[in-house]
Amino acid sequence: RQKLVSYSWNLVGSLLGILLFYFLSFMWAPPSIWILLATLMLMPFLRKHINSLFPSALAAVMLLAFLNVPFRSSQLDVYSPYQLLTLIVQRDYPPELRVNNVYYQRILDLSEETLQCKEHLEGWADHYALPYYFKPEPEQVLIVGSGTGNDVAAAIRHGAGEIDAVEIDPAILHFGRALHPESPYQARNVNAIVEDARSFIRHTDK
Repeated sequence: RQKLVSYSWNLVGSLLGILLFYFLSFMWAPPSIWILLATLMLMPFLRKHINSLFPSALAAVMLLAFLNVPFRSSQLDVYSPYQLLTLIVQRDYPPELRVNNVYYQRILDLSEETLQCKEHLEGWADHYALPYYFKPEPEQVLIVGSGTGNDVAAAIRHGAGEIDAVEIDPAILHFGRALHPESPYQARNVNAIVEDARSFIRHTDK
């Protein structure tokens, strides 16, 4: 019976750990929060061992301080529920987004007004306009992995009717809403959907 009780507590601990992991991911918690909670949970086990408690607490404080020091003023790290996102903002360059330290996308202003004074962006504009050479002014558009909104803005510029923009990562969508100069996610004909694209396609009635 004693073994059964111990196993039950083991299961409870596992379930609580899963719930805590889910909650911290949902809240976009950075590593410092994870380490702080782990330290606080370990402290009760060390309270009777002062010799171990003090150096452990000191090491935790130093690690937390190190993790919260911004080494680059032009760089912002955000820990989304799925990955590490790094936003890089530099003068005279469009904001750049990296995913797990790998280039992902630039937030581009490809409006007609901007292209008139920045001709070097015309190649990007042609890239995003490609689908609409084959289907001008479509009534409905589905964009999977809509990112920060470059594809959404292109659909708007080319006269799309209703636009469903599906993006699984809420933090990427947040960057698009807050930073994209063309404000594509704020358009009335755009439905921004935070969901896995496969799930959306499987369940949509469109």
